[in-house]
Amino acid sequence: MYKLFLELTWWMITAIVVCAIMYPIWPYTDGFPVLKENIMFIVVFITLTRYIFLLKYTYLANFKYLKVFLVLVATPCIFYLVEQHQAFQTNLDNIGPEYVTAGVEDSKVLAMANYIKSEFTLFAVGSIIAAVAFPLRMIISVWRQINKGTV
Repeated sequence: MYKLFLELTWWMITAIVVCAIMYPIWPYTDGFPVLKENIMFIVVFITLTRYIFLLKYTYLANFKYLKVFLVLVATPCIFYLVEQHQAFQTNLDNIGPEYVTAGVEDSKVLAMANYIKSEFTLFAVGSIIAAVAFPLRMIISVWRQINKGTV
């Protein structure tokens, strides 16, 4: 029962962090081209980091076959994350700050572009690193589960 409570608590924390990070951007989301990707990077970063460090406190800890499946699915997910980050960087380089600041008043364009680029890059790189470390943690967990009876 406490694992369900912890899982729900972490999803609430993730939602609060997403809202806090995206709060300055919300007024301009009509023209914001990478809103879904931005939210995805934040959620992936928090969730995978949580599973890497707090695995024994999750439901995932005892499902050996699910962990093996997640290891197999991790590679295409890593490539997808890298592709999304690369597309953002390419568009930002080719188009400039206007790519992410459509609808922002002229006096705030540079500050908003710097904020978006910084937070997007932080969570994109963090989620890619977590996505690379996650399958390694799952392999270690499966090995421990088979050989030692622990997570």
